[in-house]
Amino acid sequence: MQATCTESMRMAGVEDMQMAAGLFNLAGSLVYDEPQAATLAEQADAHLFAEVPLGIDDEAVIEGFRLMNRWLEAFSAGAAPELVSAAQREWLRLFVGVGQPEVPSWANFYFDADQRVFGRETLRVRETYRSFGVEIEGLNHEPDDNLGLMLKFLGYLMAREGRAADADESARMRLAQTVLLKDHVLPWISLWRYEGVKHARDDYFRGAILFVFGLIRWRASALGFAYKTEIESFAIGKDVQR
Repeated sequence: MQATCTESMRMAGVEDMQMAAGLFNLAGSLVYDEPQAATLAEQADAHLFAEVPLGIDDEAVIEGFRLMNRWLEAFSAGAAPELVSAAQREWLRLFVGVGQPEVPSWANFYFDADQRVFGRETLRVRETYRSFGVEIEGLNHEPDDNLGLMLKFLGYLMAREGRAADADESARMRLAQTVLLKDHVLPWISLWRYEGVKHARDDYFRGAILFVFGLIRWRASALGFAYKTEIESFAIGKDVQR
């Protein structure tokens, strides 16, 4: 039986949302997970960053894909073990650190005057996860407000939005995304992008940082947030559409 026009549009919307959810999971992994040789080889073999998905028109995403694709082409051309080791050192230096990382990637660092790893913001994000039946594997050992984990949670919410059986459930998932971005990510993500681009030494992680930022900006725009180019920051106010 042929799908009606309305059904076809709905099916396309679900596919688009699932694609976007996958991109957020990928972005979360780039920040949260140490790069491994097998993962990098899979990305290179699949030409994962060779082409930006349709509909993702943010210039930071486009530039991020270009840089990561260039790095992966060099990876495929040879000297892969050396590049893997360099990427692992880069990830450690940027996001984990021996002491404080050069690009702190947990929200409490930006909200807490003492810049602690665990704090009020961490617990607020934990409660958000729990309200959806989600708990991180490294509870009390990993900060729940790590950007990588929050990106993966956004992907989870978007996947649920795409599968929603009715308009109320879809609206609930969109509202959860809006609140997470507004309260826990957008206030500091522009600074994170700035510090990341400044400190990243190779194309892979410079590209990854741009991709992450651009993907957040792209989704934030769809949820009603305005990005102010002149101040390189988001307008976060009471007039945000929910």
